[in-house]
Amino acid sequence: MLQLEVKNISKQLGRMPTRDDVSKLSKFPIDYFDEYFISWGEVTAAARTTGMSEFKEANKDIYQLPETQLSFIKEQKNLMLKKAMQNLKYL
Repeated sequence: MLQLEVKNISKQLGRMPTRDDVSKLSKFPIDYFDEYFISWGEVTAAARTTGMSEFKEANKDIYQLPETQLSFIKEQKNLMLKKAMQNLKYL
């Protein structure tokens, strides 16, 4: 969903968006992009392709709530970090 957001922003601007463009124009917090991608090139990869669509035909319902999906991913990441920190205490 984040990459599709960047693709839509690139269509609006008529060019590849910068991080600042996405920060200003995206409905998602820029932190999501920073946390879920290794580099800005990975974020903009979808905007350079033409084969992506917003919905996957087989499971449209999975892709309908991107904010919920992203918050779930973030929550899972935080739980993993918490467990890792607890494990470090035992070393």
